[in-house]
Amino acid sequence: MSGETLILLTFPGGVAIHGPLDQCENGQARRYLAGMNELEKAKTHRRLLIPGQWRGSVEHSYHFLLGYLLPIVTWLEDRNRPACTLRDCGPMNSWLDLITTRYDVELMPPGLMLHALVKGRTPHVVLPPLDDPAQFHGPTLRTFAREMNAIAGATVPRSRPHVVVLKRGRPDPYYQDPRTE
Repeated sequence: MSGETLILLTFPGGVAIHGPLDQCENGQARRYLAGMNELEKAKTHRRLLIPGQWRGSVEHSYHFLLGYLLPIVTWLEDRNRPACTLRDCGPMNSWLDLITTRYDVELMPPGLMLHALVKGRTPHVVLPPLDDPAQFHGPTLRTFAREMNAIAGATVPRSRPHVVVLKRGRPDPYYQDPRTE
């Protein structure tokens, strides 16, 4: 691509790039074009999974775990673990990294996902929301817990109920950025 001229590309936040591709600031154009290549690759064999979470952002633990990850894991298990593409979820990506030990998952930035949907460039499935407390489904939650325990290699005693306690810590600096959800 060296020496090719890029006239204008705009990015979220109003950044515009002009000039030779190999001289663009911060590699933004190169990353954009690499993302477009990923988009083309994704459309050939992967299904884009879009959980329709109830309310809130997938960048926050409750909506991510129950509104995003639970529908994805349930869908993948019900369909014999096909390859899929998911949106990047910021600090929650460590959970997505965990499930890649069992599923063939690629991450795509939210902007590229939107582009893929608008252009009709990749098959997709909108999954039903599972984070509405009025709609909780006990068997699905228990299956999800078993699957995630298996993926994480956790052993859970079956003889009695168990409780998982999550300690809320300081917010990740990621959330201080005005571009977060």
